[in-house]
Amino acid sequence: MTRILALALSLSLSSLFGVDTSKELGIPSLSTPSQEIQFDAEIFQQNQLIKKGLQESYKQARRAKGIPKPDGKPVHISRKKGSGPSGKHFQKLESIKAHLNPKNFFGDFNSRSAHKKEPAKVDYLTRRDEMKQKRAFAPKKQNSMIPHGNDMSSYPTGYRTHQTENNGRPTIQNIRNRETISFFDYHDVHANVSNWLTTNATFVVETEAGPEAGEDALQWVEGGETGADRSKVGWSFYPHIDLSSVWESVGVSDHWFRIEIKTDYSGDLKVYFSDGPGKYQVIPVTTMGTGLWETYEFPLSDTSPTTGANATDFNTSDISALSIQDFNHQEGRTFYIGVIEIYSPADD
Repeated sequence: MTRILALALSLSLSSLFGVDTSKELGIPSLSTPSQEIQFDAEIFQQNQLIKKGLQESYKQARRAKGIPKPDGKPVHISRKKGSGPSGKHFQKLESIKAHLNPKNFFGDFNSRSAHKKEPAKVDYLTRRDEMKQKRAFAPKKQNSMIPHGNDMSSYPTGYRTHQTENNGRPTIQNIRNRETISFFDYHDVHANVSNWLTTNATFVVETEAGPEAGEDALQWVEGGETGADRSKVGWSFYPHIDLSSVWESVGVSDHWFRIEIKTDYSGDLKVYFSDGPGKYQVIPVTTMGTGLWETYEFPLSDTSPTTGANATDFNTSDISALSIQDFNHQEGRTFYIGVIEIYSPADD
């Protein structure tokens, strides 16, 4: 303890009088020339320049991501309507928003479209009625895809018993009441339909979707099933339907097939008649894609194929199914079908 006190006292006295105690006491000095800190002004200046450059790059990066400040004072638009500058800004902004409102634009567009569609529908119905009347007097054209009729004077008087109105021409109501083999007549399907056939599609009766008020239509919407090679709709029949009275055999018939379709699609469809053993005959239908109701009519004598077992063995007295198929199918493509029937030109 005494030694510690003596050492502390000697250190205090050496610091006061500038005496190096370590030398006096034989203790090696703690400071050496090699341990002294050297200040290099040139290196310090370089470090400052590097730091300044990094700070400037950081500021430029922030400016590139941000929005430049306006030159003047910021303008605050008030939501209060008034005569002051802020009120005027708000009124002008509201006016622009009103003009750009999608509901206002499309509402006006839709109203104009609806206005245009109504005359188009009236025009279609007028043309359809005129064509049905003209077909009753047009010369018969065999093996033609053009709708046709016959001169009624060449038929017995009995054919005119229901056509005494409209100067001897068949009226629309009489045409709708004629005896035909109807698979769909704006309301009902054939009485022998046992199943609705669908492949990659939906197929339903859509109420009030027909050409005229109060008429229904078949709605066919194509699906998007992966790997599907077609979209198909139709019916199977039980008991099977006997068409031999209107279709004697392949290539032999004086009756026609008629189908009414409304669609935006312009392309090829195929109508298949299948018999019990699985043989078939095809009628090609090329839709016009006008988005309006169009009537397509074909002679039953022009079905295909005309060679092979499907021609020689096809049994018209044993029809088991009727289908419509689209091999160029597209998901969402929609067809409306108003009538599907087999008819005689004499009754049309």
